Order: sequence, then structure tokens, then C-alpha cells
Amino acid sequence: MFFFIGISAKFFNSNHKLLSGLNAGILPFYILHQTIIIVIGFFVIKWELSILLKFLVIFISSLGISIVLYQIIRRNNSLRILFGMKNKQKSYNLAQTLQIN
Repeated sequence: MFFFIGISAKFFNSNHKLLSGLNAGILPFYILHQTIIIVIGFFVIKWELSILLKFLVIFISSLGISIVLYQIIRRNNSLRILFGMKNKQKSYNLAQTLQIN
């Protein structure tokens, strides 16, 4: 048990580039997926399928739609503000500034 605690402390107590990007996307993804699950579930629950198939349809479709919508929001500064994300900073490219190819 101490081994797993030590490993998790090593990997989860760091400032990784991927971790900061994922943390920024938690709130918009949560808002999106909750709304999409309710909308899709409203229609799917009426279908004549087993509970497992209904769950899979709702799960897969809501996950896919949430990811697509999050990618759209992530790339648009005005939508980022609406979902509680910071403005995306324009990258500074020295080669373009100096017109070096």
C-alpha cells in the first residue's frame, strides 16, 4: 500500500504541461457533458432496447459530442470566456517575425 501511495505522490504532485491543460478544460467539459447526457438520454430512454444498450448509446454519443464541442470551445477565445477559461495567448514565433524560412 505504501508503494502505491509513493508512486501516486510522485506522479500526481507535479506541474506537468499536460496536467495544466487538462485542468483548464475540466469545467467546460463538465458543463457540456452533463447537458448533453440529459438531452440524449431524454430521447434514448424511450427506445425499445436493453438497459445496457441504452447506457452504451448515451455514454458513447455524449462523450464524442462533448469532445468535439470542447475542441471548438478551446480554439475560440470568445467561447473560452463563456465557459470560464482564460484567453488563449497568441504564440510568439521569432522566425515569422524575422521572416526566416
